[in-house]
Amino acid sequence: MKFLLHVALFDILLVHRSYQAEFRDKYKLMPSIDQEGSNFGYSTAIKDDIIAVGAPGYDLDNNVSSSVYLFNKNKNDGTQLLIKKLYSHHHNNKEEEQKEKAKATNNDYFGFTLAMDEKIVIGSKNNKNKSLEVYDSTTFEYERTISCPACDFFGEAICTYGNKIASFGYNASKSGTFIYSTDTGELLTVLQSYGAVAMSKDVIVTSFHKGSIGGYKTFVYSNSHDGEEGDDGEFLFRLLSKIPYGGQSLDTFHDRIIIGYQLWSNSRGVAYLYSTNGEFIRRLEGPSEFSSFGISVALSKKNDDDNSSSGESKRNNNRVFIGARNDIQGDGTPSGAVYVYSSLDGKYDTKIIAHDYKRYDWYGFSVAVSDSYMIVGSPGSDVHGHWSGSAYVYNLDSEYEEEASSGRNTHQVHLFFPGFIVSLMTSVSAFILW
Repeated sequence: MKFLLHVALFDILLVHRSYQAEFRDKYKLMPSIDQEGSNFGYSTAIKDDIIAVGAPGYDLDNNVSSSVYLFNKNKNDGTQLLIKKLYSHHHNNKEEEQKEKAKATNNDYFGFTLAMDEKIVIGSKNNKNKSLEVYDSTTFEYERTISCPACDFFGEAICTYGNKIASFGYNASKSGTFIYSTDTGELLTVLQSYGAVAMSKDVIVTSFHKGSIGGYKTFVYSNSHDGEEGDDGEFLFRLLSKIPYGGQSLDTFHDRIIIGYQLWSNSRGVAYLYSTNGEFIRRLEGPSEFSSFGISVALSKKNDDDNSSSGESKRNNNRVFIGARNDIQGDGTPSGAVYVYSSLDGKYDTKIIAHDYKRYDWYGFSVAVSDSYMIVGSPGSDVHGHWSGSAYVYNLDSEYEEEASSGRNTHQVHLFFPGFIVSLMTSVSAFILW
């Protein structure tokens, strides 16, 4: 059963609070009404109070267009949560014009990838413009487009931190991770990789899920070039360490790196936990074939040295979160899950599932973590039509729930707001796997 909140004047959906194991989902986000095929939750990002959720799918017959939703995580009364809905600047950010142009340009899946720090960076798939778009993270206004006209796959693996933006790109003369200035869009350098990229204050990490260089697949660089330039005029970023394993998903924080590879062993999936100096910590394997464990990975953005953490909240420091989009639950439902481990030693902690899980929801397809919150994307969820999607918001500093959740909650809830009544209604929906 799915819980739908219908608010006549607003473009979002908010559901009741519920609990699962140690983590409580604060609320659930969903796309606009009648967004079949939007894949809301395909990509996620969070920075401070802002949550970004990509909905790169489209269905022109049903007036569904690729977009990115921006929410304020603190305004969860059902009236102010949605801040803005972004459309590709190539279509002038006007929904009707975007839909018309999409018919001629074969939709570029705007919102296929997301990254957010000082800027909001949005990537696409099958993007004929070979570009990514940069928006101000305070005003949410478009700033610039960064292009790599000769690059295939450009914008399909991106990240940003501070004054840098990174995107993978492939072409015959120069392939790898392209590093740009956030402020000017200037190309700083190209680092070797074939796919995933992650950045922190101290390092830039790139990875290969195909091929290798000298037997190594993941490379760790200093995130400072000190103004030194190479022969071709590009800035030099010092190589710090090399790792023999690679993957399709990456994250780094403090002195840790997590590498996810969902295709390992008939899509059982695997993840590798390393320190940034190249020291191996632990190999983490998926629970079963086809679970796609490692399709998304994230590290908690606090550690035990963080002075902002104290007491009970420290239990969520030093954590690794790994998505497994087809994880099977106890009743045989392949709905997806997020597995939680210690980033100190890789020991298993717990498993998080959606309180209202359904078959092929793809819960865990995307995971994003800030200092206190986690966003889990579920792009296969069908609450607003097949593949409409949803995303779950968790407060990582919330207290332990004393009683374990059954994972289900099917009662009807009524929320009362001044001037109108909002009703959470249950409904039955079908799902078609593409």
